[in-house]
Amino acid sequence: DGNLPVIMMTGHGSISSAIDALKLGARDYLIKPLGESSQLINSVWKAVEHYRLTVRNRLLQEQLKESEETFRTLFNNASDAIFLNQFNAHGNICRISEVNDIACTRLGYSIQEMKGKTLIDITVPEQREDVERIIKSLPEREHVTFETIQLKKLNQIIIN
Repeated sequence: DGNLPVIMMTGHGSISSAIDALKLGARDYLIKPLGESSQLINSVWKAVEHYRLTVRNRLLQEQLKESEETFRTLFNNASDAIFLNQFNAHGNICRISEVNDIACTRLGYSIQEMKGKTLIDITVPEQREDVERIIKSLPEREHVTFETIQLKKLNQIIIN
C-alpha cells in the first residue's frame, strides 16, 4: 500500500534532510535521541490516525462515485422529463442545473441550452404564475412534484 505512513527517525538530522523526507511523504521526522518516549508514541498515533482517515476517505469516495453513477443511470433512463434547480441566496430559483436526456429530447434543446433556461422559460405563459407560486412554496417543503404544459424549442406546446 503506497499510503502506509512513514516516520523518519535519524541520529544525524538536518533541516535539508527533514525537508526532503517530508517532501517524499514522511508523516513525521524525529531526531534521536528522543527526549521523551511520548514523542514517538504521539507520532505513531498521529500516523495511524491519518492512515485510518485516508483509507476511510478513499472508501467514501468510491461509495460516492458508485452512488453518483447509480443516480446518473436512473436520472437519464427515467421515462419522465426531470429538471433540477437550485435557489440563490435570496430564495429565487436559478437556471436549470441538471436535466435528463428525455427532457432535452422532448423539448428539442441540448443539455447546455436547457441549463441556460429556467422552469418559467419553458412553461406556457398561462401557467407561469402557478409555477412561480409552487416554486415560492418550496422553502417550506423539501421537494415538490408538479405537472405543467411546456414549450418546446420553437414555442410548440408539449403536455407532460
